Amino acid sequence: MKFGAVILVGNEVRTDNAISTSMLGRLASIASISHDNLCRYLELIKCQTIPNGVIIVSEHYSAQYCRVQNSFKNSIVIGSLSIENILFRVSNEQVKVKLSHFGLYYISEGNEAIKEAICLPWYLSPECVLNAEEKLSYCSDIWSFGILLIELFTGWQLAQIWSRKQVMSVLRSVVFKTKHGSCLENLLDSVEISCPAFKSSSHCLQNARFVSEKCLQIAPMDRPNSTDLLQLLDEANQQDGGHDACECPCAEASIDESIDSIKKRILGEEGLAKFGFTTKTVNEVFFLWKLCGSSVESILIRNGIIQNRPPVLAFPRLLVDDFRLYGNEKARKVNLALNVAELPLNNLLERLNSIPRDELYLSLDWIKIRGCGQGNESKASLSPPLGADSVQSLVVKERDINYQFKRMRLFRRFLSAFPYKSDLLRHECQKDIPPVYRGAVWASLLDVFPAFDDGVFHHEDFCQIDTFSEHPSDRQLQVDIPRCHQYDELMSSPMAHYRMKLLIKTLLVSRKDDDFVYWQGLDSLSAPFLILHFNDLSTAFRCLNAFIERYLHGFFLQDNSTVIRNYLAEFMRVLEFVDPELFSHLISLDFHPELFAIPWFLTCFAHVLPLHKLFHLWDSLLLADSQFPLFIGVAILIQLRPRLISVNFNEAILLFSDLPDLPIDEIVQVAKMHYGNWLVSPM
Repeated sequence: MKFGAVILVGNEVRTDNAISTSMLGRLASIASISHDNLCRYLELIKCQTIPNGVIIVSEHYSAQYCRVQNSFKNSIVIGSLSIENILFRVSNEQVKVKLSHFGLYYISEGNEAIKEAICLPWYLSPECVLNAEEKLSYCSDIWSFGILLIELFTGWQLAQIWSRKQVMSVLRSVVFKTKHGSCLENLLDSVEISCPAFKSSSHCLQNARFVSEKCLQIAPMDRPNSTDLLQLLDEANQQDGGHDACECPCAEASIDESIDSIKKRILGEEGLAKFGFTTKTVNEVFFLWKLCGSSVESILIRNGIIQNRPPVLAFPRLLVDDFRLYGNEKARKVNLALNVAELPLNNLLERLNSIPRDELYLSLDWIKIRGCGQGNESKASLSPPLGADSVQSLVVKERDINYQFKRMRLFRRFLSAFPYKSDLLRHECQKDIPPVYRGAVWASLLDVFPAFDDGVFHHEDFCQIDTFSEHPSDRQLQVDIPRCHQYDELMSSPMAHYRMKLLIKTLLVSRKDDDFVYWQGLDSLSAPFLILHFNDLSTAFRCLNAFIERYLHGFFLQDNSTVIRNYLAEFMRVLEFVDPELFSHLISLDFHPELFAIPWFLTCFAHVLPLHKLFHLWDSLLLADSQFPLFIGVAILIQLRPRLISVNFNEAILLFSDLPDLPIDEIVQVAKMHYGNWLVSPM
C-alpha cells in the first residue's frame, strides 16, 4: 500500500476559493467509494505554490498491470481511463487489479474547473474528437475501454505510435472511413500502416476481438453498457478456457498449517502489512502518515515535480480591474503532467517499528479475564500502559502517532464486535475517541445500528422522502446554510450546502409531530453529523434525529417557550448549587440566561464553538444524559468567572457577544466534576 499525489491547476476565470472548495466537496462525495478494484481517494490539499492548484492524494500502487480480462462497473463517468491507470497489487499470492484516477473527471466538474483537460487524446471517443465541447458520458468510457483492450492484449500503446496531434487526425480519418458500425478494422489498419511491427502482435487480440468491436462502435448508443460489457467479457473468458489471467495460484489456508509455516508467513510480511493494516484501513494509514509531519506539497517541491519559481519573475506587464493579468504569461504558466507522484512511507514505518512488539497485538478476552481476576472488570483498562499520555490534552494526543495507532487498533476491534462490546466501547470513549472512527463511534453511542434495526427509520424510506417540493423553511435555509461554519473548507463547498439542505429537509418532513419546525441553529446542530457521514446521509439523519430526541427533546417545537424557560431555570439552579457567589452577582445585575444561554442549549454549543472544539465536547456529551449540557454551560461561566464577577450589565453583554477562546479540555473536566457531585448530592 502506498499513497500517490496528482496536481490539478484550476481555471483562472473562476476565483481561487471557488475552485478549491468546489473540488473539495466533490472529492468528499466520492471518498467513501470502496471497492477491491478501485484506489480510494483520501484528501484534497490546496496548493500554496501554484496559483489555483490543488493536490489530490489517493491510494496508489507502483506497478502497472500488463494484462487484464475483467472489467468494472461504472458508478461515475471516469473520463481518464488509460493503461497508466490500471495498477495491481500482490496480496497473499493473489493479484488484485486497481483502477486509479477514476474520479478526476467528476472532481474537476467535467474539466470545467481546470485549465487543461484530464482526458488523453488516444482514448477519446469519436463524439468528443469531432466536437471538443461534447461532454463525456458512460459511452465514452466504454470506447476508452475498447482502446484499452487493444493495448493490453497486443502490448502496444497508441501513445507509442502517434503523438497527440497525430492521433486526433488519425481518429477523424477512421471515423469518416467507417461512418457507421464498428471502426476496429479501420483503426487496426491505420496502426499497421504507421507501425508495421504491430502486425506481428495483432493476433493476440483474437480472444477479445468481439468485445473490442462492440466497444468501438461509432454511435454511442450502439455501445454496450457496463452490465452487458461484463457479460461479454465472461463469455469471452469461457471461450478462452475459463482461466482468469488476473488471478495467481494462492496457497490454500488450512487449519493444519504447521507452527513453523505460520512463523515463516508472519516474518515474511513486509511494510505496513506486519502492523495489521490492509486496504480496508487505508484511512488509518494516511492519518498516521500526516502525523509524521510530512507535507505533500513540500515532498513534490523537493522531488522537482512542482517548480518553485521566484515570484518577481512572474510579474505581469499590466493589471486591470479585478486582478486580471496581462503580459508575461509564459513565466506564470504551469506545465504539469497528469502523473502520480508516490509519497514516501519511510518516516511512518520507522515510527511504527519503534513500537514494542508486545503492544502490536491485543486480546480483548484476555484483558477481560485479567480484569475479572482483579475483581474490577468494568474498570479494567483495555489500552496498553500509556504513561504520560493519560495527562496530555486531547489536541496533543491526536497528534501522537504511537498513541493514535494503539487507539485506532482498539476501536477498530470494538466497532467490528458492536453491539456485543458496547460496554467496553463506552468505557474506552471516556478517555478519548480517535478522529478516524469518530463518526462510527458517535453512531454507536446514539444506538444507530448499521443494519437499520433501531425502529426509527429505514434506508428505503429515507430515499423516498420528498425533499424537492417547497417547504416553509426553504427561504430561511437559503439564508442560514451559506453562513454555517464557513471557516471549514468542506462546509463552504457547494456540495456541502446541497447535502445540508437535503439533511435538514429530510428531518423536517419525516418528523411525525407536526409541531416540529426549523429554528435558527438547526443547521449548526446538523453540521457535525454531516461532516462525519458526508456520504451516508441516512446515517447522518438518524444520528441527528437520535441526538435531538436524547438531548433537545421539545426544543424545536413551534412553541418552545415553556421548554426553554424550564431548561434555563434548571440551569440557574445548577449554577446556584455550584457557584452561589457568581449566581448572586448575575441576579444582582438582572442578567438572566435568556440574554446569552439560549443559543448554547438550543444547539448544544454548536453555534458558539468551532467544529474542532465541538467534536471534543460532544465526545464527552454523548456519554452522559440530557442534564450534562447544563454543567457544560456552568463550566463556561466558571471559566469566565474572573471577568464576570467584576463587570456591569453592559460589559457582560459585550463579553458574551464575543466569547474568548475557551479551553475545552478544562471545561469538560470541570463539567464532569460538578456533574458527578450533582448526581451524588441529596436532593
